[in-house]
Amino acid sequence: MRHAGDFYKDKDIQVIWGYLQIGKIIDDPEEQKRLWWHPHASTERRKNKTNVIFQAAERLSFDDNKPGAGLLPYAVKRVLTLKDHNKVTWKYHTIYDTNHIQSCRKNAAKEPEKGIYYAGIWQELVLKESEDCMLWAKSIVLE
Repeated sequence: MRHAGDFYKDKDIQVIWGYLQIGKIIDDPEEQKRLWWHPHASTERRKNKTNVIFQAAERLSFDDNKPGAGLLPYAVKRVLTLKDHNKVTWKYHTIYDTNHIQSCRKNAAKEPEKGIYYAGIWQELVLKESEDCMLWAKSIVLE
């Protein structure tokens, strides 16, 4: 690998590549079964009482010109990884700290005031609804 001397080009980093505003939460196993193509509709997943499928809203609530889900191009503002750290240490932001997400996650960062240590699959990080969340989402999703 050729190094460019740029943290954002040289390192394996976590980036926000898409968004989904929840329009409906599908938690009924029979309804999930009809979505056979979705990974969370598998027989094993449907046995889990906490299994849900998020259906996107038709349009974004803060910009009805955009669909409720979509892909985003790369931009430094969408990089979660704290500069000069490994990919699982994210820049600290109250919007996705342990008090503002819909799950039981722990921040195991060595310096919690600087970063948040989140390892594992996080494509389904769900933020609690708030005015601050809405402002943050606008800053990430809108160009």
